[in-house]
Amino acid sequence: MFKCRACNEDYMIEDTSIVPICQSCEATQPWIVQGYDDTLTKDLLYEGPILLMFTATWCNPCQKMKPLIRQLAEEYAGKLKVIFADVEVSQKLSQSDEIAALPTILVGRGGTAGKFDEIFMGLVNIEKIRESITNVK
Repeated sequence: MFKCRACNEDYMIEDTSIVPICQSCEATQPWIVQGYDDTLTKDLLYEGPILLMFTATWCNPCQKMKPLIRQLAEEYAGKLKVIFADVEVSQKLSQSDEIAALPTILVGRGGTAGKFDEIFMGLVNIEKIRESITNVK
């Protein structure tokens, strides 16, 4: 259950492949999902801007970046899909993308022709990430 940012009512996300909307007031909500080895392909089919962050619970820079990424999800509610992938849970995924540092943040367009335009590693200025999201083609 999540709290709607507009009406403060509880709502559930039943399908992570569509933009979450509050069932009470129909307000668009931040789109944040947990990426897993077996679901990421489906998550990346969204035909719009995607931010994929590789993280770990023991990673201090990751924990510092997460609230900033959540803030971006709020700012771009309904327009940006944010995927958090824990490298300990999604080991195959993190190995296939050759993640060398944490956090690693990928920004780009999803869909069948999806590609990531920007890769950020470590602590990053939020303005650089915001600019990258704005420039997604």
